[in-house]
Amino acid sequence: MLLLKRTSFLFLSIYVVIFGLALLRVHLRIQTTLIGYEIGRLKNREAVMLEQRSRLQVDIAKLTNKNHLQTIVDNESGEKHDPLKSLASRLSESETRSF
Repeated sequence: MLLLKRTSFLFLSIYVVIFGLALLRVHLRIQTTLIGYEIGRLKNREAVMLEQRSRLQVDIAKLTNKNHLQTIVDNESGEKHDPLKSLASRLSESETRSF
């Protein structure tokens, strides 16, 4: 009788350990998958941020351009900025460049 109790306790213990290891494996597999999805999301976010950084660097280059800064100084020195006049001058410049 005592041997039967020890044997059944041993089998039950082995079963519980195996079941626990199986649950641990499933948990780790799920966590690995979720981490993979998170890595994919972060890579997409990185690509968007790199594109945004590139656009911002282009904007900074445009804003720090000598011609652009001179235009701002001229406008602040008393000349009123007329958008139609500016547009007309740009159009005339582009027409002369095309010929």
